[in-house]
Amino acid sequence: MGLKRGFTLVELMIAVAVIGILAIIAIPSMGRANRDAATFASAVQLSDLFREARARAIGRNAAMLVRMQADGRYVLLEPAGLATDPRGPTSSCGAPTSWANARAIHAVQVDAQFAGGEQIVSVIRDVNPRVLRDMACACFTSLGRTYFGDCPAGDQQFFNGPPLAGAFSIVVNRQDAHDAPVGLFRIVAVPPSGVSRVRSSATIGEGA
Repeated sequence: MGLKRGFTLVELMIAVAVIGILAIIAIPSMGRANRDAATFASAVQLSDLFREARARAIGRNAAMLVRMQADGRYVLLEPAGLATDPRGPTSSCGAPTSWANARAIHAVQVDAQFAGGEQIVSVIRDVNPRVLRDMACACFTSLGRTYFGDCPAGDQQFFNGPPLAGAFSIVVNRQDAHDAPVGLFRIVAVPPSGVSRVRSSATIGEGA
């Protein structure tokens, strides 16, 4: 039998060095991929929130409201006393539905922070994408209609304007420590049907 030759110490050291170099090269890419995946996941959560509001409105025959805030908090609300109101549920986003003391059903927070000062942010865009909002509300009815506008305050009802004619959107993306955009923009578009969708873009553009 011939002698079996193993690896020399030098060969093992070279192999370890190569593995280390490959790891150093791969780690930053993996970090960027993880942060990009987190951004996409936030956009999907938002889209799911709008879809849940629409499904609840149709399933419960009652209007549902999603409140959107500039600090990245998005809340699904139902009218207070929906199950106990003797008048039964109302499908209207306006009167007689009152949003005073509305009950929060589900919330999504979009404000993740990463090492190095990067963070996930969201921007609310009106039907006219050039118009940005600090706060807005979307209301969904049992008939599958969607309304978009200012949020009700106190005892006010949601406005009784016409249903949504175009798509409003939420732009979700990462920003560095200097507020410069990083990576792809994830755009959550909500059309008149209320069936939201997520698309990715290298630029924001003006269309939803």
